[in-house]
Amino acid sequence: MNQACSDYLKSRRETRRIMEGLAQRYQSLGTVGGRFVLTNPTPEEREFLQGLLKKDMSRQASLSISLKAFEKAFQTTRFQGMDLEGLLACYFDGPLVSRQQQQEAAATAQAQFFSEVTAAFRQPLLAQWLTTALDNPAGGTAKWLRSLYHQNASRLRQLLTHLDALVAHCHAHPQGVVLPVAAAAVTKDPHALDPGTYLRRAFLYYLSFRENLPYPQSAEAESLLLEQGNILTDIGNRTVLTYGLEGINAQGASLGWQAFHQRQEPLVLTRQNLTQMAHITAPHHQVFCAENPAVFHAFTQAHPQAAALCTSGQINWVVYLLLDRLTADGITLRYSGDFDPEGLLIAQRLLNRYPTLQLVGYTAENYHLARSRQTISPKRLNQLEQLRHPELVAMGQLLATHRQAGYQEYLLPQLLMR
Repeated sequence: MNQACSDYLKSRRETRRIMEGLAQRYQSLGTVGGRFVLTNPTPEEREFLQGLLKKDMSRQASLSISLKAFEKAFQTTRFQGMDLEGLLACYFDGPLVSRQQQQEAAATAQAQFFSEVTAAFRQPLLAQWLTTALDNPAGGTAKWLRSLYHQNASRLRQLLTHLDALVAHCHAHPQGVVLPVAAAAVTKDPHALDPGTYLRRAFLYYLSFRENLPYPQSAEAESLLLEQGNILTDIGNRTVLTYGLEGINAQGASLGWQAFHQRQEPLVLTRQNLTQMAHITAPHHQVFCAENPAVFHAFTQAHPQAAALCTSGQINWVVYLLLDRLTADGITLRYSGDFDPEGLLIAQRLLNRYPTLQLVGYTAENYHLARSRQTISPKRLNQLEQLRHPELVAMGQLLATHRQAGYQEYLLPQLLMR
């Protein structure tokens, strides 16, 4: 009976939009119920519905039709016994799947996809990252991955396969691998890790998880995080300016840095210099860390038998490598930086990474001595809200009140006192 009714309706062109509207409403609800609205009905559509439903619809601009009423109306015709669900299946050549069923099937397929990808990973921590990310559906990583899945699941599978290979490749090169070389090794494309690429973004998400850090919001932060993953982004420009340090290799032999200290000369170290180092020594078992090169030089001139290094503003990964080694060997870090939002945030990042680090010169008296005429913009002052360390919060409050930066060069007499 459903097939016969379907054949009848298919023979009448004016029923097409009506049947499509019924089908959409049925799929939306998952059952025969509710109503659908036929907008701008043609005279033929209006006439058909009036005859079937036995209602005057001549004055209605749009026709609201109950699915149950439509089904019931056929029970007084030669198609008595038809049911709307079966009719729709015959009319559209197959059972209609409700929207809920479609969503459930899609969710099952998506879960199966990510389960297969996770099982195929060779790197256990990568599998843990993906599982953790997907367990937080509102998180940025999960949203991005789902978006790529809906765009093209096959490409996403390839992307995650490349990510697995990249993690393995970087793990096998603890001394670091240059960015385009790493990209070419796993994808045959030296530009696959360039800024803006999907592989770079996926790798940064993974590294943020591994290092328990927020996703980087600047090019500098990206470079630092990539270098933590053994990707060298700017191999020629990552150095650290030092004085008075001595590196010892795994065999206990000196790396020769001490000769520069004996001549009272600074020494610029690269990542390659630091990768040969197993231990490090410093006079008095402490190192003065200056943000500003001028302060570094003034300190080394005033204290030629001491040890010092210069972070040169925003800290690159080579500096972090050196600081990591110093703290691992129990050497005390004493840090001094500028009184501006960026300088205070650098100090906070160092404190977060090295809780035993000592801040030098961060007092209200020194701030007033170091104050310049440079006004800090409201946008830069907003960064002070990120401060958490009590000593730095107090400095931030002074900056917010006076809106003027303070610089180390004005504090040389105070900073150079031992």
